[in-house]
Amino acid sequence: MARSLRRSFLGALRGRRNSHQDSATPAPRKSEGASLVWCHSTTVTQAAAFAELILRLSDDLRMVEYAVTTPDAEVAATLKTMLPEDVFVRHLPRDDDDFVNEIKPDLVIWTNPSEHAATLAELSNRNVPMILTDARIPQNRPLSQLIPGAQRTLLSRFDHILAADEETERWIVSHSIAPEAVEVLGEMQEGTIALHCNEAERDTLAQLLAARPVWLAACCTQEEEDIVLAAHRQALRVSHRLLLILVPDDGESGPRIMENFEAVGLNTVCRSTGGEPDDDRQVYVADTDGEMGLWYRLAPISFLGRSLAPGRGAINPYEPAALGSAILHGPNTGIHTPAFERLTAAGAARLVKDDKELAKAVQDLLAPDQAAAMAHGAWIVTSGGSQIIDRLAEMVAETLDAERQE
Repeated sequence: MARSLRRSFLGALRGRRNSHQDSATPAPRKSEGASLVWCHSTTVTQAAAFAELILRLSDDLRMVEYAVTTPDAEVAATLKTMLPEDVFVRHLPRDDDDFVNEIKPDLVIWTNPSEHAATLAELSNRNVPMILTDARIPQNRPLSQLIPGAQRTLLSRFDHILAADEETERWIVSHSIAPEAVEVLGEMQEGTIALHCNEAERDTLAQLLAARPVWLAACCTQEEEDIVLAAHRQALRVSHRLLLILVPDDGESGPRIMENFEAVGLNTVCRSTGGEPDDDRQVYVADTDGEMGLWYRLAPISFLGRSLAPGRGAINPYEPAALGSAILHGPNTGIHTPAFERLTAAGAARLVKDDKELAKAVQDLLAPDQAAAMAHGAWIVTSGGSQIIDRLAEMVAETLDAERQE
């Protein structure tokens, strides 16, 4: 499976770009000998899950290309920020026979079958294998429900159906769908592929930090630096050996941050200059690239930057959640709002609005049982998402293998 969300695709739509794709963009044409998987999402949460699925599959499957569509233009725009440039992303607002004729998929994974019923009928007529995921009982009455047998016809087009809950499973089976074609796997959501790290470096730093309490401020913008600084100074009054690991949003700003923190009496060092978090250091500026997996593993408490600064929105909370770090964040959660809401509901994330609330949250979580409880909640959420992604990845591999053997 994929070892990092930052790994590039090995087999996905070589040479094409999606930065300006919309519903008028020509469909992708498969490379010779390649298989094409078409994923269709409705919500940002589903889009994030598909993005992870594709990234995970790219490590295991060769000569497989991907297209992702959505009826929502905003979701399409969000998808483009989640996927590498070579993945075809398109806003597909209505049934489009020309698109189906051009794309010629070998496998389709769909959400919300009440949309694009004609497209699904055409794919079924072409005997394209189809998987319905995140299946739920419709909350309203789509037009297809007004026609006798329409729901059964729609559901019967799918070879496999992954239901969000047992009630939905019973509803699907009541439409004369074979029970063995239906599985209950919960709501579709991003799980998270754990970010990698250099294990030798992790062991070295863990020994150096020994039993010191540590918290992390990840991807902090310049506007957030003063808030983090003030919060750390307050927290030091309660725990004088507390170490702050600060990862700046701008990797070039390490020397400036060190100078500012030193100016108020905090013993600070930068990783980029070879500094180490010795016992007398109070702040360690981790101004090097590609090491977030290391910092999330070392810090049981993570404040996620960009969330207290206006405009940009917080970084992905599933990355620290998957590595056992309790999550603190501001109100600006951006495209990751559904993920933060899910983690908050599980007791794995906590909202802070200023330096005083941030300091108080850090102090509270210095109690090991408090941080452990939040980390457990995070594990429940991320493992639930991983189960669905794992099952979809297995089904994709099995289906494509069977297709190639025919």
